[in-house]
Amino acid sequence: MSDTKVYDNDNPRIVSRGELLAAGLEYVGRNESFEIPQVWEQFTRRLSELEALRAPNGLVLGIAKEGPEPGVYDYLAAVEVTTLVGLPEGMAGWVIPAQDYAVFWVDNLRNIRSVMSAAHGLWGSKSSEWAIREGLLLEVYPEGFPDNPEMWLWLPVEKR
Repeated sequence: MSDTKVYDNDNPRIVSRGELLAAGLEYVGRNESFEIPQVWEQFTRRLSELEALRAPNGLVLGIAKEGPEPGVYDYLAAVEVTTLVGLPEGMAGWVIPAQDYAVFWVDNLRNIRSVMSAAHGLWGSKSSEWAIREGLLLEVYPEGFPDNPEMWLWLPVEKR
């Protein structure tokens, strides 16, 4: 996606993305016992089941949204697909609406919370043009995932 040596989280790239379809394994809960990494382990073992539906050059995604109650997350470990018809048993499909995103680089999964805090607290408050909005948060993983620990955090934004 980008050369990590020149990536600047103080001035994130803004990406306009059309609607996309994502399919994978869903988790709903508080992630108190690190269930999300376990979902990724299961998903990577089953990834080949989605090969026929996978979009060419499709993204590998973690998608998060607020769950049914405060502190509960609805999360999908997924790949971009061309259709949600005929998904393998036990897999879920989500439609991600068209959206603008501010893109932040995360050098290692362990640092996702600190990057998210900085994005909301520093960039989100100082940007005169963009405001972080409610919506689906996307974790976009590079080719080579899960062996490559870096990722990009796409936060939904709107013009001020």
